[in-house]
Amino acid sequence: VEAVYCRLHHDFDHTNVESHALVTVHFADGATGVCDLSSMSAIVKPRFQIYGDKGTFIKYGLDPQEDAMRAGDIDAAVHSAESYGRFHDGTKEHVIPTVPGRWRSYYENVRDAIKGEAALAVKATEVQRVMTVIDAALRSAESGEVIHL
Repeated sequence: VEAVYCRLHHDFDHTNVESHALVTVHFADGATGVCDLSSMSAIVKPRFQIYGDKGTFIKYGLDPQEDAMRAGDIDAAVHSAESYGRFHDGTKEHVIPTVPGRWRSYYENVRDAIKGEAALAVKATEVQRVMTVIDAALRSAESGEVIHL
């Protein structure tokens, strides 16, 4: 990541949580990532939209693990077919089934690393890179300027 720009909006006086966030991330290879999050949208927005020279990938829906966890059985989480991704190559739409997640694996790995039985799957340096981008986004929202990393 070379640069980050962020805008945050607070549309509700009764809360200190942003109602909308727009984050633009510029990568060293020239690619641009845009995160556009809003509690103000009147329509369901795609979870992911990826544009490239070979086509466009769009996916709706949230990870079903959260609802399954609330219901008491996280292992029962199943992605519905309507939440599968779709890749459009300009001539045809290809359905891409969602690979199931397993949040529990992360915590099992942390446990095993603490016990000395495994290496951490997510390294501190990887977390630090993510936190650097989040920090840059917050500084950008405060200053209104692009933050160069």
